[in-house]
Amino acid sequence: MDARIVITANKQTIIDAKKIAKNNKVSLSKMFESYLRDLLDGKVELIISKK
Repeated sequence: MDARIVITANKQTIIDAKKIAKNNKVSLSKMFESYLRDLLDGKVELIISKK
C-alpha cells in the first residue's frame, strides 16, 4: 500500500534530484523510495550536511 509524504527541501536540490532521476529513467518518487529502502536495509549511511 502506497502512502504520500511531503518533503520540504532547497529548490536547487529538488531540481538536481529530478535531473538525476530523469537521467536514470526513474521517477523522483521511485528514486527516493529506493534510497529510503537502502537506508533502512543498512546499504547506505545517513549523511546530514550541517550547512
